Amino acid sequence: MDFDRRHFLRLSAAAAAAGAAALPVRAAPTAPPIGTLGLDATHFGLRPGSPDDQTRALQNAIDAAARAQAPLALPPGIYRAGNLRLPAGTQLLGVRGATQLVLTEGPALLAAKGADHITLSGLVLMAASVRSATSAVSFSWRVAAPCASSNARSSAAVAMASAASRSTAR
Repeated sequence: MDFDRRHFLRLSAAAAAAGAAALPVRAAPTAPPIGTLGLDATHFGLRPGSPDDQTRALQNAIDAAARAQAPLALPPGIYRAGNLRLPAGTQLLGVRGATQLVLTEGPALLAAKGADHITLSGLVLMAASVRSATSAVSFSWRVAAPCASSNARSSAAVAMASAASRSTAR
């Protein structure tokens, strides 16, 4: 069988087309579901963006996650709450800049008295009367060592963040 250049090009084009058709189509990469980071807070009745105070549901979720020694993952949205107690081992994870905890009432949004190994990551902490997110406190913070001084620092830092949010609201 003689192969001329045209015959060779036709066979090459047909082989390339057949090979391209056989390749699987890949979807654009998407972010993993929030539940892959830990326990999904929405499974405890939390509703991102709800205008209602969600203190009770968020406290139940925090307590359950701490008992399970698992992170509590909060999807993007605004969560209105107040006087949340953080037991030892609490891990609250949000989406950086998109997960907001807003103080609705009480002296502090979060309290961690005598607790150790607390992780807060990707959260924006705000007072309810703050009109602009530019005055919000946003941070990632980890207390690594369980000792009396780290407990005092963790309580003080959370209280200071709450006080700073309230003072900017005035």
